[in-house]
Amino acid sequence: MNRTNLMCLIGEPGVGKGTLAAHFQLLNGYVRISTGDILREKSNENTEEGTQIKELLSEGKFISDDIVCRIIAEYLEKILKNNSLTGVVFDGFPRSSLQVDYLVEFAKKHKDRINFKHVLLLQNVVHSELRERLLHRLTCKACGTAYVDTKFDYFPEEKFKDSPFSPYMRNKTSGDKCDLPFCFNHGHLVSRADDLSLVTIENRLRSTDAVLPSICMNCAKRNLLRVLDGSKSVFEIYIEACRYLS
Repeated sequence: MNRTNLMCLIGEPGVGKGTLAAHFQLLNGYVRISTGDILREKSNENTEEGTQIKELLSEGKFISDDIVCRIIAEYLEKILKNNSLTGVVFDGFPRSSLQVDYLVEFAKKHKDRINFKHVLLLQNVVHSELRERLLHRLTCKACGTAYVDTKFDYFPEEKFKDSPFSPYMRNKTSGDKCDLPFCFNHGHLVSRADDLSLVTIENRLRSTDAVLPSICMNCAKRNLLRVLDGSKSVFEIYIEACRYLS
């Protein structure tokens, strides 16, 4: 049985985790798992848990470890049934030191199916730039890929230099359809609720900054942590990250 490569991307909101994950998806055939997308999907369920998740997300707060780990385990178990799966990339997981422990134990339990070696930290982007990215971000409702809302004349040309995503990103605004080849449903582009408010964005940044050091320390202790410069162009980041794919 082939083992599936498992990689995690961590860092502050807007640092480029989703864009890097989408590159792995487009160019390497990886399955992208966004905990944020999964939790937002859960928040739309008419259940007590769904309502609780929706309230926490709207305030820019984290969901409890037990809920997140259970949801992630269910999702992983489902997709790992595909024996021909090349790789899985987590966008924004783990989000706590306890989630690191959980994922390591999950990988050990399924070591015949999973090859888990690296947690990539994207850093070196100042908060003022992160706020700009989030305020101008659009998200495909079908595949979860992040776009730049160009109606504000905000398109960081150098950021997408040489990236195969650049042609898809141009001249996109809210309501347009996603044209990416792996987006079979070609979802509409929307602004996420937690990207619309500076207060919520600041809460998300503070929440992440509070837990990121302990996550990094735990990953470094396990020799899982690798650091990428999030200020580089997205394709430069991707090329650097490719060193850790095997």
